[in-house]
Amino acid sequence: MPVNLHPVTDDVAESVLPDAAAGSPVVDRIPLGRLFVNAGVLTEAQVDDALREGSQTGERLGEVVVRRGLVSEEKVAQLLAEQWGLSYVDRASIWFDADALARLSREDAQRLQAMPTRVQDGRVVVAVAEPTEQRLAALREVIADTVVVVVPNTALDAALNSELLTSRGRAEPGYHPPQPEHEMALPPPAPVTELRLAEEPGPLPPPAYRETQPDPEPKPMPPISSDLDSVAALALQARSVAESLAAQAAAMRAEAAAHQRQMIEAREVDELRERIKQLEAELAAERAAVVEIHRHLQAAMRALPPDL
Repeated sequence: MPVNLHPVTDDVAESVLPDAAAGSPVVDRIPLGRLFVNAGVLTEAQVDDALREGSQTGERLGEVVVRRGLVSEEKVAQLLAEQWGLSYVDRASIWFDADALARLSREDAQRLQAMPTRVQDGRVVVAVAEPTEQRLAALREVIADTVVVVVPNTALDAALNSELLTSRGRAEPGYHPPQPEHEMALPPPAPVTELRLAEEPGPLPPPAYRETQPDPEPKPMPPISSDLDSVAALALQARSVAESLAAQAAAMRAEAAAHQRQMIEAREVDELRERIKQLEAELAAERAAVVEIHRHLQAAMRALPPDL
């Protein structure tokens, strides 16, 4: 997943808590590689190998091990949450409300790689996949009172690429969509008058019009009541639910595709390993044959008369 902020390397201990910019004490973090080893999902050799590859490709440790199929992205998200002292939320438990979505524009969400999900106890719950000091500090500048949670990478991507967020301007603080007036009556229709065309000479007879009589007293339309406010609110809520379901469906499709890719890669690796074993066995057989031929040649040379 592209990150627009400078990442913190995983092979050293990260030393600042998320609230350090607000004056919290500085503490040491356990490196993500050490958490992998402590959790029993990777060996130290695998961590060192992945770190070396990440230093060459520019990827973070979690991205390398997920791409290799060594660790699931859900496990990476859980250990990142543990490393930062944050809560982990699985993709099935992510839901959105309109109040939270209005706090961040689409541009800021994609720049920060952070997604507002809901408002809880007056604080905005924001989902990230890779917490960093720079990301959390920049997020606090946009939304002052936040609760940050960690979610799987593909779940965040699906939400950021959905239509849940609006573009800059509509998500600015103080913006409110126009609401219908509480009392608004339409003007009464004009009375229908008699219509008659004067007959003019011509080859065709003039069209005949039936005379109509106006209503004696046209009645005005009834006023549109404030019930429109509640209807608009219900429509917005229904749209939020539908978009949330669409985002979750997209996340599940992305997860299935990633899982399928991992299975294909794992199968290819197994086939490659099997082929290597076959080649090694053939090489060993060839070496044994060469040794046997050499032995026969030596025996034949010893059997020759010494004067030859």
